[in-house]
Amino acid sequence: MRFRSSRSHGKVSVIVTLLATAGAVATPADAADDKSFHGTSCTSIYPADDFYGTGIYQETSGIRNGSTGWRYIQCPIVRDNTVNVNGAADVEAAVSDNSGQMWCYAMSLDRFGSAVDSAFLSIPSPGTNRVLDFALNLNQSINRGTYVIQCAFPPGAYLHSYYINEN
Repeated sequence: MRFRSSRSHGKVSVIVTLLATAGAVATPADAADDKSFHGTSCTSIYPADDFYGTGIYQETSGIRNGSTGWRYIQCPIVRDNTVNVNGAADVEAAVSDNSGQMWCYAMSLDRFGSAVDSAFLSIPSPGTNRVLDFALNLNQSINRGTYVIQCAFPPGAYLHSYYINEN
């Protein structure tokens, strides 16, 4: 019969302790419920065969208004903290608009689509790679409600991506 030395048992217990401790350490990702979405998750609020539903292009860099007129899009936000009633800690949309006329609403809705809270922002200045930061302005939600961003989209505008940090 062969016995292990206490020295090897010590190493095993140290390894087990380290592994258990590593699993219990909180990381920054655990502290917040962040989600990013590609702009192609957004769609026109009009059917594709309607005049206002044409000219919306899904591209690698996001959703683009390729028409010569204004278009209107909506972007669903997946919500997994459905019992929260404090709104979102942060909502942002990464956009480009050389006309400087784009504007968006971030909205909190009840489960039937009625508005609970909304926040309005327009593009801060004409150009590319701008962020519409709704920050703490969407501060009410309802149990089992939803979130959505809706934008008025001038010709040539892009919505590249959008982001939420749920409370």
